[in-house]
Amino acid sequence: MHANSQYRPSGEFFKTGKLTLSAVLSTIIVMDQYDEADEELQRRYHKRRKSAEASLTSGIIFTIAFGIAWSVTGFWFFIFPLLFVGVMPMVEGIRRLAAARYSRPVVAESKKKSVASSEKQILRAAKEENGIVTPALIALKTELSIQEAEKMLDDMARNGYTVMQVRENGRIEYEFPEFMSRLGDGAGESV
Repeated sequence: MHANSQYRPSGEFFKTGKLTLSAVLSTIIVMDQYDEADEELQRRYHKRRKSAEASLTSGIIFTIAFGIAWSVTGFWFFIFPLLFVGVMPMVEGIRRLAAARYSRPVVAESKKKSVASSEKQILRAAKEENGIVTPALIALKTELSIQEAEKMLDDMARNGYTVMQVRENGRIEYEFPEFMSRLGDGAGESV
């Protein structure tokens, strides 16, 4: 394999890259766990919200029903179900809706900001290293773990922002052409 050849799976790579392949698989598993945790937060939020809406709706219906029954018949007995089956569940539903509104999960928004911040950290590190980085180097220069750095670099390579290179020794490097200095033209210095 040539020193600057682009990533092409071969028997040689899989012999030398077992650790890298296992790291990629473990990264995928970890990210799936994060996604499952986010989904679980969303499910709990929607379940609480539906419960609050059901409590509010039933409270309104029973308040109206027992209120009409009390006003038509004049029996004071209807005041108790009006309060305990109508008004109290209605107030509880309003309280739960307000609590659900203020405890809304903001995982997606913080995740987007975190990804953007991480991408900027990776780009800064790539610029400092003249456009050639590894996941370990990114982990050293940013707040990311090696697995997170590798996943983000793979995503950036998949989207065409960087090029993954496998060296003769099996080392995987990511090249950012924008930051690589070219002979004589001074490109890559202004960003």
